[in-house]
Amino acid sequence: MKIYTVNEVCNELKEKLLKGFALVCIGSDLRGDDRAALELCRMLTNLNTFKFKIILCEYGIENCIGEIIENKIKRIILIDAAIANNINPASIIKIDIDEIQEYIPYSTHSLPLPLLLRFLMEESKDLEIVIIGIVVEKMDIELELSPSIKNLITSLANCIAEE
Repeated sequence: MKIYTVNEVCNELKEKLLKGFALVCIGSDLRGDDRAALELCRMLTNLNTFKFKIILCEYGIENCIGEIIENKIKRIILIDAAIANNINPASIIKIDIDEIQEYIPYSTHSLPLPLLLRFLMEESKDLEIVIIGIVVEKMDIELELSPSIKNLITSLANCIAEE
């Protein structure tokens, strides 16, 4: 796991998006900050100047696996809410697939994310996956983002959309 600044993650994401990676955003609109990745992708859809593939996975990646396989997407950046006890909320972390159980909560996914990612990698043999976690403040049932998370994703969306 690595902690990123907004500019660091922005630069890495821009580089990968320009190389053909698709942005896969996971979350639940009903769980407070769990919607952060969805909101980021919605902002980018409106600001998307260099046209990259964006996939919204509401309520879990299991709802998007078919789209990823059918479109033969071989490179994905997966963004989801993360829980990290020793890291401040509104931080951005890059997570190795072997660490995912430590940071991505099972409670918002119907099926365990590591299991689904391994299935996806078996179906798409040459799949490259980058996992980005947005460390959240709250995952209660509500429709609003925390102010710090909203500021973070707004800054990140604007940075990615800059040419």
